[in-house]
Amino acid sequence: MAKLSASDKAFRRACAVAVLNGLWTSYGNTIMDADDADYAMTIRSISRMAYQQADEMLRRERAEQEKEAPSA
Repeated sequence: MAKLSASDKAFRRACAVAVLNGLWTSYGNTIMDADDADYAMTIRSISRMAYQQADEMLRRERAEQEKEAPSA
């Protein structure tokens, strides 16, 4: 992914937090029941998945903005 502007970073972070909140709501009991090693691995895995989804959301947002922007 290209270098992100401050607003893109904020958008990406907000998307990741929203995804993480949804995942935590859905899988909270499973995560809390894991042993220490599994817990750490699960948290890393969920965080990675959240940022992958956030990156996809950012790509879609950029593509939408480019479509709406008038050609110069």
